[in-house]
Amino acid sequence: MIGRLTVSKGIREYYEAVKIVRSKYPEVKCCLAGEYEVQNIDCIDNELYGNLVMGNVVTYLGFRKDTASLIGNSSVVVLPSYREGTPRALLEALAVGRAVITTDTPGCREVINPDLHHRNGFLIAPGNTQNLALCMENIISNPTIIAEMGANGRKYAEEKFDVRNVNKEMLATLEL
Repeated sequence: MIGRLTVSKGIREYYEAVKIVRSKYPEVKCCLAGEYEVQNIDCIDNELYGNLVMGNVVTYLGFRKDTASLIGNSSVVVLPSYREGTPRALLEALAVGRAVITTDTPGCREVINPDLHHRNGFLIAPGNTQNLALCMENIISNPTIIAEMGANGRKYAEEKFDVRNVNKEMLATLEL
């Protein structure tokens, strides 16, 4: 997961889901990269931050600029956000062929291909820790779907988010 350490990014849900997952799959490594912005009104509480820093559940990487390499070294990118534009971390995940687990919220849902025959990830309800853990466990227990979802995600990104296609659509909409 890559995201600022705010309540609305779903940091607590990620942390709690990882606890569930690691109780069954202790060998799985789950990382979190993101800035802790104490001055942000939506900042996670000190207790959760302390738990993250301890690293017993999640490997907290702090703020990182090398998000491309983090995503490239992962199998799946998770973002249980409550609200977003279209998240850059998820677009980058699709671009490098990674499966995605995110929330069924505007911005996030757009990165998941609605065609189940070309599934590139899973959508969960915001705040649903149990469902997030189940989706994570599904991927862990079915590792062959990771590559398939990643390839589907890359193809979906090329079709839906390629800047040339987006520009063509904007120009057509503006009748230019």
